[in-house]
Amino acid sequence: MAPTPLDTDLNLLVRQLYRIARSTPTPKFKDAALEALSTLIPLEAAIWGTIVHKPGGAHIHAGHLYKLPPQMIAEYEAVKQHDILSINANTRPGNTINFSISGTKWKLHPSLLLHIRKWGFHNTLATLWADPVLGVSTAISFYRGATGPTFTQRERRLKQLLMLHLVETWNLNAILYFDRPPNDLNSLHRAHALIDREGIVYNADARFAELLRSEFAGWKGPQIPTPLTKRLLEAEGESYRGAAIVASRKRAVEDGLFLINVRPLSGVDHLSPREFAVARDFADGKTYKEIAQKLGISPATVRNQLQSAYHKLGVRSKIALAHQLAETV
Repeated sequence: MAPTPLDTDLNLLVRQLYRIARSTPTPKFKDAALEALSTLIPLEAAIWGTIVHKPGGAHIHAGHLYKLPPQMIAEYEAVKQHDILSINANTRPGNTINFSISGTKWKLHPSLLLHIRKWGFHNTLATLWADPVLGVSTAISFYRGATGPTFTQRERRLKQLLMLHLVETWNLNAILYFDRPPNDLNSLHRAHALIDREGIVYNADARFAELLRSEFAGWKGPQIPTPLTKRLLEAEGESYRGAAIVASRKRAVEDGLFLINVRPLSGVDHLSPREFAVARDFADGKTYKEIAQKLGISPATVRNQLQSAYHKLGVRSKIALAHQLAETV
């Protein structure tokens, strides 16, 4: 059976969401995911909240507002007990409710109606997913105002199918981001790929193609450019330095494949070997005397090399120096 247009749209967006999860800092993930989703379901605003249900009603522990001001949440607290849409979503977890103020048969409380009209919630797609183990719920609502079209049945179905992917990619993103050591956050700016001995790309991070095209304009797979193949497959640890990127072979893995790493060219790449060695040891906490003894040079030479490194990198502190050096690890 041939895939339907809905199948194709869904599959492409799910792939994009997981790529965003691997490449985006958590504070920016939800906005990035909603921006990607809005290409298929145009929306004017959204709320992505973590909810705990208590006797007094739903309590929003964390509410991410997309194109909405914080004042909206403060005002919602005064009318949430009348939110019949939320009540219905809570009783039907996993189902997406398509609400339109012009077509609803629900009797809306006057204060809730004012809230809806003030904030442009005339048309809403609301979905709640309840985690049976953790006892928390994730609620995501999309909004269009009075002048926007009502959401279609196709859009409702698409959001319902995407809901668990949105929850899971957010969880994945948060764990990946916060589980990184502090100095490893720069790995968000680099990309990895698996290649074979002919340079055929088997798997790659989302940024891989973008980085390769910054060096090799118009590049398309499945084979990496010949200069990279020749350099990276010579021996483990070999690297390629171009005008825009630095690529290195990390190690051989199973099935005759090799893990390679690509990152943007950094200011650190313009340091001489001696400047880099001095800067690295100084950033690690060694004194001028210790570095001089290790490298077999005088403390005065260490000072001059370090001053040159600071000038080339445009930094003024040891913290800034360490941060730039971490980009090349």
